[in-house]
Amino acid sequence: METQPLWTGPELSTRRLSPGDLFFALQGQDPRFHGASSQGQDGQRFAAHALEQGAAAVVVRERLGAGAREIVVPDPFEALWTLARGARQRCSGPVFALTGSSGKTTAKALLTAALQAHFGADVVHATEGSLNNHLGVPLSLARMPQASAAAVFELGMNRPGEIAPLSQLVQPTVALVLNILPVHLEGLGSLAAIAEEKLSIAAGLGPEGVLVCPQDRAPERQRIMTFEDFRGQGSSADFSRNDAGVLQGLGAGVDLKPLGAEHRQRSATAILACLQAAGLPLAPAVPAMAAVPAPKGRGSRLEAGGCVLIDESYNANPESMRLALRDLHAAGAKGPKLALLADMLELGGDAPAFHSALEEPLAGLDGVFLLGPLMKPLAERLGPRCRGWWPSTEALDLAPILDALSPGAQLLVKGSNRFFWQARTVDRLRDALEARGILPS
Repeated sequence: METQPLWTGPELSTRRLSPGDLFFALQGQDPRFHGASSQGQDGQRFAAHALEQGAAAVVVRERLGAGAREIVVPDPFEALWTLARGARQRCSGPVFALTGSSGKTTAKALLTAALQAHFGADVVHATEGSLNNHLGVPLSLARMPQASAAAVFELGMNRPGEIAPLSQLVQPTVALVLNILPVHLEGLGSLAAIAEEKLSIAAGLGPEGVLVCPQDRAPERQRIMTFEDFRGQGSSADFSRNDAGVLQGLGAGVDLKPLGAEHRQRSATAILACLQAAGLPLAPAVPAMAAVPAPKGRGSRLEAGGCVLIDESYNANPESMRLALRDLHAAGAKGPKLALLADMLELGGDAPAFHSALEEPLAGLDGVFLLGPLMKPLAERLGPRCRGWWPSTEALDLAPILDALSPGAQLLVKGSNRFFWQARTVDRLRDALEARGILPS
């Protein structure tokens, strides 16, 4: 008969607890959590319930009288980080840490697939979901299986001083800064401050570690690998992608067009630079990355009622909005091309200018629908080209959007996630289209 392991992994919430987990009773509203939501709850209150649910043991500040199933420590948060530091030693192969203003989840999926093509699917560990903060990263590290041959960790931030300690915890052999964009301007104040914070991912690199970053953001350090998109010839980056989707430099001749959308090709350029930095082969990576489906809300394409919904509802910033619109313009389609766009948040005082700049890339579309107060001035300038504007998600009326979706139509849905992602707008559109059926051409 199989025996259950002593513990199956660390957990912080009794709502997600599985039998065999090690429950950490973190104290709520701890400033060290750096953006991780604790909802003000003290985990000590739920420790007994965790044991009732089958936790192997609980890590607590005060005794419960549970004998061997309780581990009493002064600080469960520090105990979680100590466990993560120990778990890091399980992997002697390459460990990658990545950050960026946009596209981290997609890049993580592409890098994981590339590593699996080389090492095997069962021995590559990667961050689950968006566990990329001061709680998520140690959880991901502590859950890394002992047999891991390579690992990928995503690091996120909302304010200064978050990425460096996370990188020092992960101790990557390769650290990737995917991009530096005007996101979280409200928390950091300037693009220069964002760049400084993102580049601090190098803090965890050892003497042989390599920083991979955009060519125009490369700091002065000995071990660095650069990448960029460029127009024409003459790039000085180690890896660069030209207009035809073909790599130049160290990856010369590698064709990235099988990856499809432009943002995926850009991410793949950075991933190949990471593989080069780790001394891994490039050849198996491209077909492996091309086979990775777009994650829900991050460019996935849904067919319904004879139309295509391009689901970019998870988030938006000026650069990702521009790339998504460029892909929409370039896509072959017999029917109309339309966009449903919502406000881009956390852009600080420059937010109006960033939204105004969307007027040019929206030109030539067959219909534009806008949502949110920051989009109102753009709606007014577009005049009749804007076929609907709503101040809030609650006010959004899907009827005129559905009426505009004739057979063969493509609709891009993109905005900061509180507008479409949380409201399941794409799912509602898909359900309505499927209920309507395919209209005659």
